[in-house]
Amino acid sequence: MCVTLRINDVVGGRRRHGYMRGCLSDLHGYNHSLIRSLAERQGCLDTTARELFLPTAQRQELEPSRLSLCACHNNLCNFSVSPPCFFIFLFVILVIFLMR
Repeated sequence: MCVTLRINDVVGGRRRHGYMRGCLSDLHGYNHSLIRSLAERQGCLDTTARELFLPTAQRQELEPSRLSLCACHNNLCNFSVSPPCFFIFLFVILVIFLMR
C-alpha cells in the first residue's frame, strides 16, 4: 500500500509542512491497529506522531505534532502511470500520426 505522510510542525515559532511518500512496509515501528482502517479503504487518517509511532525501549516518546497519513490502493499511486494506459496512449498517438 502506498502512503503519503504530511507532517504539520512548528519550528522556531513558524509553521511548516513536510511530506514523505512511499510504501507502508518501509515505515518501521508504526501502530498497526491505527493503520488497519486505511488497509481496507482509500482515504486519509488525521493523527499525531505520538499515536502513529508508539514508544519502545529503543525509541523515546515523540512530540504530539499533527500529521495526516493518506493511503492509495490503485495503479496511480504516487502519480505513476500504469503500463497498459501508457501503451494505449502510445498507440493512439501512433494512429493519429499515421493518419496525417
